[in-house]
Amino acid sequence: MLCYHWDEQIKEVGDFLFLTFADLSAWFLIAVAVVIIVNVIKYKSGLKRFDWLVLALLVMTNVVFLILSNFDPYAFNMLWKQFLVLTISAVILNYFFNLSIESRMSEKGKEIEWQEDQKIVRSLLIVGSIGLFGFLVYTIWYTTPTQIDKSLEGIHFQLEDPDTEEMVMIEIEGELERTIKGGGFFEGELTIQGSETTIPQDDMKVNINYRDNEEGMLLYFSDEDTHLAGNIFVHNDFEQVVIHDENGSIVAAPASDQDEALDLARDLTGDEI
Repeated sequence: MLCYHWDEQIKEVGDFLFLTFADLSAWFLIAVAVVIIVNVIKYKSGLKRFDWLVLALLVMTNVVFLILSNFDPYAFNMLWKQFLVLTISAVILNYFFNLSIESRMSEKGKEIEWQEDQKIVRSLLIVGSIGLFGFLVYTIWYTTPTQIDKSLEGIHFQLEDPDTEEMVMIEIEGELERTIKGGGFFEGELTIQGSETTIPQDDMKVNINYRDNEEGMLLYFSDEDTHLAGNIFVHNDFEQVVIHDENGSIVAAPASDQDEALDLARDLTGDEI
């Protein structure tokens, strides 16, 4: 397992795992909006149980997010807490909101003509439950660590020297943990071997953190040393790879010549090169 990954991830997100006053205020206001909208629909349509259906789905969603925080903490560690604020606030607000409305209607002698909504509510609850369960299963599957074992032929060249072109072989072997937010974290081995290029020079492991996007740092490490080899762009679980450093050295794979490598590099980096 990627013990290094989880330790580093806790450090990276530790500063914002707790909810600030701004977080609490924002999600409380969202709860206010949800309660108002839901009850407008409830009283306009005559669906007496509609508000409690929505609240039940909120509770179920919160439970799903809490479960998923154990599989994808980067995406769900904070989200389940935010949703907890939303859910608790919505339950409390809905209770007092309905008390207020019922009290006013009682004072005015008005009554709501409620529909027979049991079948409608049950159907919506089933559909919502199936959707949440499907999301839960898919996310667990997607974020379960997967083994990567790839060999890519590519080109190593110097950006400002069009005469430099070297065929290299990139060997990638290790464990990838993806996040539902995009990207992931890779730990294992990534070697680049050519007639004039050998990376890394020593027997070193590699960490690549490219969560949220396709770009990360190519960080080699051992018990004695840590070495930053440059930035790496990863597409589709290492089906395409571009590595470049501050000196203008670029490795792109798969590619058969420098033009193809440069096109791939520009495509993956968004024309940063």
